[in-house]
Amino acid sequence: MMGRATKVISGTAISAKIRQQIKDNIDSVVALTQTTERPALGMIMVGDRQDSRLYVEAKGRACAEVGIRAENRFFAQSTTQAEILRQVHAFNADPTIDGILIQMPLPATIDEKAVVDAVLPTKDVDGLHPYNVGELAMRRRTPYFTACTPEGIVEMLDQEAVPIAGRVAVVLGRSDLVGNPVGMLLRKRHATVISCHSQTTQVLPFYPNCRLFFVLIRKYRSIDCTEFCMSRAFLWWLKSH
Repeated sequence: MMGRATKVISGTAISAKIRQQIKDNIDSVVALTQTTERPALGMIMVGDRQDSRLYVEAKGRACAEVGIRAENRFFAQSTTQAEILRQVHAFNADPTIDGILIQMPLPATIDEKAVVDAVLPTKDVDGLHPYNVGELAMRRRTPYFTACTPEGIVEMLDQEAVPIAGRVAVVLGRSDLVGNPVGMLLRKRHATVISCHSQTTQVLPFYPNCRLFFVLIRKYRSIDCTEFCMSRAFLWWLKSH
């Protein structure tokens, strides 16, 4: 957030609070059911990108912190699409695996769409399966999962009691993982959403009336923070993929 009276929202503090709640919920269910089974997340990574491995390792640590079992499957860059699909189907069929995460990007030799579509909607924790995207887009419908970054953005607004309903929101970015689902979540919360992207020639005319502004792309040629202050909009600045 930026403006005359700037307040920086601590995502770290909110995350810690939510993680503790998740841990408490899992511990309570385990105690009540007297089971040794805990929720499990199956993660698939292909290739040797260092940033992807760091992401997977961080997710594994987060799982361990709250009591979720992480089942990581690492594949070489040369792995075929058929092999990855076999692993996806194995996770789908495994009743002890509650969620599946495909670490993106996949090598160019693998069709990401085919892999995403192969994941059961009920285990699609990234919310990328067409079923979950469709449910998110429709009124009075609820997807099994929504992408975590958009969920996190809206949760942080809620934690700070920032009104959404009735407000004009400008969303800069339209990626499947962040920009599009943010817009859909805001519409479900009765915001008036204006979607801007790399082909939007003029963003400035939207400033005066907006009260929520989301920057969900790496770079943009004409963002001027001075204009944000003049518009008196509530601003959200997020560096994302």
